[in-house]
Amino acid sequence: MIDLGKLTALSTARSYPKGTVIIEEDQEDSFSMFILLQGSVSVYKNFRRPSEKLLASLNPGEFFGEMSLFLKQPRSATIVTKEDVLALEMTSDNVLVILKSHPDLSVSIMKALCKRMSDTKKIMSGLGH
Repeated sequence: MIDLGKLTALSTARSYPKGTVIIEEDQEDSFSMFILLQGSVSVYKNFRRPSEKLLASLNPGEFFGEMSLFLKQPRSATIVTKEDVLALEMTSDNVLVILKSHPDLSVSIMKALCKRMSDTKKIMSGLGH
């Protein structure tokens, strides 16, 4: 879990109703990440396609959108709200300021990314859950 109190000053609160696509896979024009404050989201690969796969469900305190933000590449998955959601959105410039001043957050993000990479690899290879 990430300490949300450290993030609020350099972020924008966003609310999304249930069923909203916040991020769409392959989207190229958006380089921000989100921290969930309330509600939950589903993370999909190939959303609404025959090969659709649910990769994860994320809850308050968890984050998404970081891969595109750090790598400056198109979005790698689609994020859909499972219920009404309140999230903090942070741009790449703001995230870098936060990480430089709070190295503990960098470690938390790295740990979460490593776990996600492992979980996603299992799911995509048919070995998950």
